[in-house]
Amino acid sequence: MTKKDRIQLQLDELAQLADKELDQSDIALIKKSLQHKSNLVVAKAVGLVAQHQIIDLASDVELAFAPLMEDCVKRDSQCHAKVAIVDCLSELKIAARQIYRDAMKHVQMEPVWGDHVDTACELRGKAAVALAFFGDENIVYDLVELLCDVQPNVRSQVVRALGIVGGLSCEHVLRFLLLQGEDDPETVGEACAALLSIDPERSLVFIKEHVLEGDALLASEAAYAIGESRCDGAFEALTHAFTAHIDFDEQRIFIMPLITLRRQESDDFLIDQYTQASKEIAQEIERNLELFTESLALKKRINELKRKT
Repeated sequence: MTKKDRIQLQLDELAQLADKELDQSDIALIKKSLQHKSNLVVAKAVGLVAQHQIIDLASDVELAFAPLMEDCVKRDSQCHAKVAIVDCLSELKIAARQIYRDAMKHVQMEPVWGDHVDTACELRGKAAVALAFFGDENIVYDLVELLCDVQPNVRSQVVRALGIVGGLSCEHVLRFLLLQGEDDPETVGEACAALLSIDPERSLVFIKEHVLEGDALLASEAAYAIGESRCDGAFEALTHAFTAHIDFDEQRIFIMPLITLRRQESDDFLIDQYTQASKEIAQEIERNLELFTESLALKKRINELKRKT
Protein backbone atom coordinates (compact mmCIF):
# COMPACT_ATOMS: atom_id res chain seq x y z
CA MET A 1 0.00 0.00 0.00
CA THR A 2 1.40 3.38 -1.01
CA LYS A 3 1.67 6.39 1.31
CA LYS A 4 -1.14 8.07 -0.60
CA ASP A 5 -3.35 5.01 -0.12
CA ARG A 6 -2.63 4.92 3.62
CA ILE A 7 -3.55 8.58 3.99
CA GLN A 8 -6.77 8.06 2.04
CA LEU A 9 -7.63 5.07 4.22
CA GLN A 10 -7.16 7.22 7.33
CA LEU A 11 -9.31 9.98 5.84
CA ASP A 12 -12.06 7.49 4.99
CA GLU A 13 -11.98 6.11 8.51
CA LEU A 14 -12.33 9.60 9.98
CA ALA A 15 -15.10 10.49 7.52
CA GLN A 16 -17.23 7.69 8.98
CA LEU A 17 -17.23 9.51 12.33
CA ALA A 18 -18.93 12.61 10.99
CA ASP A 19 -22.52 11.44 11.40
CA LYS A 20 -22.37 9.05 14.32
CA GLU A 21 -22.42 9.25 18.08
CA LEU A 22 -18.82 8.92 19.17
CA ASP A 23 -17.57 6.34 21.63
CA GLN A 24 -14.23 6.32 23.42
CA SER A 25 -12.47 4.44 20.64
CA ASP A 26 -13.64 7.04 18.12
CA ILE A 27 -12.35 9.87 20.27
CA ALA A 28 -9.06 8.03 20.70
CA LEU A 29 -8.74 7.75 16.91
CA ILE A 30 -9.39 11.47 16.50
CA LYS A 31 -6.83 12.32 19.17
CA LYS A 32 -4.20 10.10 17.52
CA SER A 33 -4.98 11.63 14.11
CA LEU A 34 -4.22 15.11 15.44
CA GLN A 35 -0.56 14.05 15.48
CA HIS A 36 -0.58 12.53 12.00
CA LYS A 37 2.14 13.52 9.53
CA SER A 38 -0.42 14.30 6.84
CA ASN A 39 -1.89 17.80 7.10
CA LEU A 40 -5.09 16.55 5.46
CA VAL A 41 -5.59 13.95 8.18
CA VAL A 42 -4.88 16.54 10.87
CA ALA A 43 -7.36 18.95 9.28
CA LYS A 44 -10.02 16.23 9.11
CA ALA A 45 -9.50 15.29 12.75
CA VAL A 46 -9.60 18.93 13.85
CA GLY A 47 -12.84 19.38 11.94
CA LEU A 48 -14.37 16.47 13.84
CA VAL A 49 -13.34 18.00 17.17
CA ALA A 50 -15.19 21.16 16.19
CA GLN A 51 -18.21 19.36 14.76
CA HIS A 52 -18.71 17.15 17.81
CA GLN A 53 -17.65 19.90 20.24
CA ILE A 54 -15.07 17.63 21.91
CA ILE A 55 -13.83 20.20 24.40
CA ASP A 56 -11.57 17.61 26.07
CA LEU A 57 -9.43 17.55 22.93
CA ALA A 58 -9.03 21.33 22.71
CA SER A 59 -5.57 21.22 24.27
CA ASP A 60 -4.53 18.52 21.77
CA VAL A 61 -5.72 20.75 18.94
CA GLU A 62 -3.62 23.60 20.34
CA LEU A 63 -0.56 21.36 20.55
CA ALA A 64 -1.00 20.35 16.91
CA PHE A 65 -0.44 23.91 15.70
CA ALA A 66 3.26 24.52 16.43
CA PRO A 67 4.61 21.54 14.42
CA LEU A 68 2.69 22.79 11.39
CA MET A 69 4.62 26.06 11.50
CA GLU A 70 7.95 24.26 11.09
CA ASP A 71 8.93 23.57 7.48
CA CYS A 72 5.41 24.79 6.86
CA VAL A 73 5.19 24.35 3.09
CA LYS A 74 6.12 20.69 3.32
CA ARG A 75 4.28 20.04 6.58
CA ASP A 76 1.05 21.89 5.80
CA SER A 77 0.69 22.76 2.14
CA GLN A 78 -2.11 25.27 1.45
CA CYS A 79 -2.43 25.78 5.25
CA HIS A 80 -5.32 23.31 5.41
CA ALA A 81 -4.56 22.10 8.94
CA LYS A 82 -3.67 25.50 10.40
CA VAL A 83 -6.90 27.04 9.10
CA ALA A 84 -8.86 24.11 10.54
CA ILE A 85 -7.20 24.62 13.92
CA VAL A 86 -8.05 28.33 14.05
CA ASP A 87 -11.63 27.54 13.02
CA CYS A 88 -11.92 24.81 15.64
CA LEU A 89 -10.50 26.77 18.55
CA SER A 90 -12.69 29.73 17.67
CA GLU A 91 -15.74 27.47 17.42
CA LEU A 92 -14.95 25.96 20.82
CA LYS A 93 -14.44 29.49 22.21
CA ILE A 94 -10.85 28.78 23.25
CA ALA A 95 -8.84 31.93 23.97
CA ALA A 96 -5.70 30.65 22.24
CA ARG A 97 -4.31 34.17 21.84
CA GLN A 98 -0.75 33.20 20.97
CA ILE A 99 -1.90 30.81 18.26
CA TYR A 100 -4.17 33.48 16.79
CA ARG A 101 -1.36 36.04 16.86
CA ASP A 102 1.12 33.65 15.27
CA ALA A 103 -1.44 32.74 12.60
CA MET A 104 -2.15 36.43 11.91
CA LYS A 105 1.51 37.04 11.09
CA HIS A 106 2.08 33.90 9.05
CA VAL A 107 2.98 34.20 5.39
CA GLN A 108 3.41 30.97 3.43
CA MET A 109 4.80 31.32 -0.09
CA GLU A 110 4.34 28.18 -2.16
CA PRO A 111 5.55 27.44 -5.69
CA VAL A 112 2.94 27.42 -8.44
CA TRP A 113 3.50 27.43 -12.21
CA GLY A 114 6.98 28.93 -12.03
CA ASP A 115 5.96 31.53 -9.46
CA HIS A 116 5.09 31.70 -5.76
CA VAL A 117 1.77 32.52 -4.09
CA ASP A 118 0.87 33.24 -0.49
CA THR A 119 -1.41 30.43 0.74
CA ALA A 120 -1.86 31.81 4.26
CA CYS A 121 -4.29 34.64 3.41
CA GLU A 122 -7.36 32.83 4.71
CA LEU A 123 -5.43 31.86 7.84
CA ARG A 124 -4.43 35.45 8.64
CA GLY A 125 -7.95 36.75 8.13
CA LYS A 126 -9.64 34.11 10.24
CA ALA A 127 -7.06 34.49 12.99
CA ALA A 128 -7.71 38.23 13.11
CA VAL A 129 -11.44 37.67 13.64
CA ALA A 130 -10.76 34.99 16.27
CA LEU A 131 -8.37 37.26 18.16
CA ALA A 132 -10.97 40.04 18.11
CA PHE A 133 -13.21 37.88 20.30
CA PHE A 134 -10.48 36.95 22.77
CA GLY A 135 -7.99 39.79 22.52
CA ASP A 136 -6.72 42.23 25.10
CA GLU A 137 -6.19 45.99 25.21
CA ASN A 138 -3.32 45.71 22.71
CA ILE A 139 -5.30 43.96 19.98
CA VAL A 140 -5.82 47.13 17.94
CA TYR A 141 -2.05 47.35 17.39
CA ASP A 142 -2.07 43.83 15.94
CA LEU A 143 -5.04 44.56 13.71
CA VAL A 144 -3.73 47.88 12.39
CA GLU A 145 -0.49 46.22 11.34
CA LEU A 146 -2.41 43.55 9.45
CA LEU A 147 -4.63 46.18 7.85
CA CYS A 148 -1.66 46.99 5.61
CA ASP A 149 -1.72 43.46 4.18
CA VAL A 150 -1.39 43.42 0.40
CA GLN A 151 -4.14 40.82 0.10
CA PRO A 152 -7.64 42.38 0.05
CA ASN A 153 -9.34 39.25 1.43
CA VAL A 154 -7.16 39.60 4.53
CA ARG A 155 -7.96 43.31 4.92
CA SER A 156 -11.69 42.61 4.68
CA GLN A 157 -11.46 40.23 7.62
CA VAL A 158 -9.35 42.68 9.60
CA VAL A 159 -11.97 45.42 9.29
CA ARG A 160 -14.58 42.90 10.40
CA ALA A 161 -12.41 42.21 13.43
CA LEU A 162 -12.13 45.93 14.16
CA GLY A 163 -15.92 46.11 14.17
CA ILE A 164 -16.06 43.27 16.69
CA VAL A 165 -13.59 45.04 18.98
CA GLY A 166 -15.45 48.35 18.59
CA GLY A 167 -14.68 51.58 20.38
CA LEU A 168 -13.49 54.97 19.25
CA SER A 169 -9.99 53.85 18.30
CA CYS A 170 -11.33 51.23 15.88
CA GLU A 171 -13.77 53.77 14.46
CA HIS A 172 -10.89 56.15 13.75
CA VAL A 173 -8.91 53.42 12.02
CA LEU A 174 -11.86 52.40 9.85
CA ARG A 175 -12.59 55.98 8.84
CA PHE A 176 -8.96 56.51 7.87
CA LEU A 177 -9.03 53.33 5.78
CA LEU A 178 -11.95 54.65 3.75
CA LEU A 179 -10.60 58.19 3.50
CA GLN A 180 -7.19 57.07 2.23
CA GLY A 181 -8.85 55.35 -0.72
CA GLU A 182 -9.36 51.64 -0.01
CA ASP A 183 -10.52 50.31 -3.38
CA ASP A 184 -11.42 46.70 -2.66
CA PRO A 185 -15.24 46.50 -2.69
CA GLU A 186 -15.52 43.71 -0.10
CA THR A 187 -13.19 45.52 2.28
CA VAL A 188 -15.14 48.77 1.85
CA GLY A 189 -18.41 46.94 2.55
CA GLU A 190 -17.01 45.30 5.68
CA ALA A 191 -15.61 48.66 6.85
CA CYS A 192 -19.00 50.34 6.43
CA ALA A 193 -20.73 47.50 8.27
CA ALA A 194 -18.15 47.71 11.07
CA LEU A 195 -18.58 51.48 11.41
CA LEU A 196 -22.37 51.14 11.53
CA SER A 197 -22.06 48.53 14.29
CA ILE A 198 -19.85 50.86 16.37
CA ASP A 199 -21.85 54.08 16.06
CA PRO A 200 -24.75 53.93 13.55
CA GLU A 201 -25.81 57.59 13.67
CA ARG A 202 -22.36 59.12 13.34
CA SER A 203 -21.16 56.54 10.82
CA LEU A 204 -24.18 56.87 8.54
CA VAL A 205 -23.41 60.55 8.01
CA PHE A 206 -19.77 59.72 7.25
CA ILE A 207 -20.62 56.89 4.82
CA LYS A 208 -23.17 59.03 2.97
CA GLU A 209 -20.61 61.76 2.44
CA HIS A 210 -17.51 59.75 1.63
CA VAL A 211 -18.65 56.42 0.12
CA LEU A 212 -22.30 56.36 -0.93
CA GLU A 213 -21.92 59.21 -3.42
CA GLY A 214 -18.66 57.99 -4.94
CA ASP A 215 -17.59 55.06 -7.11
CA ALA A 216 -20.63 52.92 -8.04
CA LEU A 217 -19.07 49.59 -7.09
CA LEU A 218 -17.95 50.84 -3.68
CA ALA A 219 -21.26 52.65 -3.19
CA SER A 220 -23.05 49.37 -3.81
CA GLU A 221 -21.17 47.68 -0.96
CA ALA A 222 -21.86 50.65 1.32
CA ALA A 223 -25.56 50.52 0.42
CA TYR A 224 -25.72 46.83 1.32
CA ALA A 225 -24.11 47.56 4.69
CA ILE A 226 -26.64 50.33 5.36
CA GLY A 227 -29.57 48.13 4.38
CA GLU A 228 -28.44 45.23 6.54
CA SER A 229 -27.82 47.53 9.52
CA ARG A 230 -31.48 48.72 9.46
CA CYS A 231 -30.29 51.70 11.48
CA ASP A 232 -32.21 54.94 11.95
CA GLY A 233 -31.82 57.07 8.86
CA ALA A 234 -31.05 54.12 6.59
CA PHE A 235 -34.23 54.54 4.56
CA GLU A 236 -33.62 58.24 4.00
CA ALA A 237 -29.99 57.64 3.01
CA LEU A 238 -30.83 54.92 0.48
CA THR A 239 -33.81 56.66 -1.11
CA HIS A 240 -31.84 59.91 -1.41
CA ALA A 241 -29.04 58.03 -3.15
CA PHE A 242 -31.54 56.26 -5.42
CA THR A 243 -33.31 59.42 -6.53
CA ALA A 244 -30.03 61.32 -6.93
CA HIS A 245 -29.23 59.09 -9.91
CA ILE A 246 -31.13 58.84 -13.17
CA ASP A 247 -29.12 56.06 -14.80
CA PHE A 248 -30.57 52.55 -14.36
CA ASP A 249 -27.19 50.92 -13.67
CA GLU A 250 -26.64 53.37 -10.80
CA GLN A 251 -30.17 53.16 -9.39
CA ARG A 252 -30.31 49.39 -9.42
CA ILE A 253 -27.59 49.03 -6.79
CA PHE A 254 -29.91 50.50 -4.15
CA ILE A 255 -32.86 48.17 -4.76
CA MET A 256 -31.66 45.15 -2.77
CA PRO A 257 -30.52 47.29 0.20
CA LEU A 258 -33.99 48.87 0.29
CA ILE A 259 -35.58 45.42 0.20
CA THR A 260 -33.40 44.20 3.08
CA LEU A 261 -34.67 47.06 5.27
CA ARG A 262 -38.03 45.26 5.48
CA ARG A 263 -39.86 48.39 6.55
CA GLN A 264 -43.27 49.67 5.51
CA GLU A 265 -41.78 52.88 4.19
CA SER A 266 -39.18 51.12 2.08
CA ASP A 267 -41.81 48.70 0.72
CA ASP A 268 -44.04 51.67 -0.18
CA PHE A 269 -41.15 53.39 -1.94
CA LEU A 270 -40.37 50.29 -3.99
CA ILE A 271 -44.03 49.83 -4.90
CA ASP A 272 -44.06 53.41 -6.20
CA GLN A 273 -40.95 52.71 -8.25
CA TYR A 274 -42.46 49.45 -9.51
CA THR A 275 -45.58 51.17 -10.80
CA GLN A 276 -44.16 54.50 -11.91
CA ALA A 277 -40.54 54.00 -12.94
CA SER A 278 -39.10 52.23 -15.96
CA LYS A 279 -39.76 48.63 -16.94
CA GLU A 280 -36.11 47.90 -16.18
CA ILE A 281 -36.54 49.05 -12.56
CA ALA A 282 -39.71 46.95 -12.18
CA GLN A 283 -37.91 43.86 -13.49
CA GLU A 284 -34.94 44.53 -11.21
CA ILE A 285 -37.24 44.75 -8.18
CA GLU A 286 -38.81 41.40 -9.11
CA ARG A 287 -35.41 39.80 -9.66
CA ASN A 288 -34.11 40.97 -6.29
CA LEU A 289 -37.25 39.77 -4.52
CA GLU A 290 -36.59 36.29 -5.88
CA LEU A 291 -33.14 36.43 -4.28
CA PHE A 292 -34.32 37.86 -0.94
CA THR A 293 -37.03 35.42 0.11
CA GLU A 294 -37.63 36.98 3.54
CA SER A 295 -39.53 39.99 2.17
CA LEU A 296 -42.84 38.16 1.88
CA ALA A 297 -45.09 41.21 2.38
CA LEU A 298 -43.50 43.18 -0.45
CA LYS A 299 -43.49 40.16 -2.75
CA LYS A 300 -47.21 39.63 -2.06
CA ARG A 301 -47.97 43.25 -2.96
CA ILE A 302 -45.96 42.96 -6.18
CA ASN A 303 -47.80 39.76 -7.15
CA GLU A 304 -51.15 41.43 -6.53
CA LEU A 305 -50.15 44.30 -8.84
CA LYS A 306 -49.09 41.84 -11.52
CA ARG A 307 -52.45 40.04 -11.36
CA LYS A 308 -54.31 43.32 -11.89
CA THR A 309 -52.35 44.23 -15.02
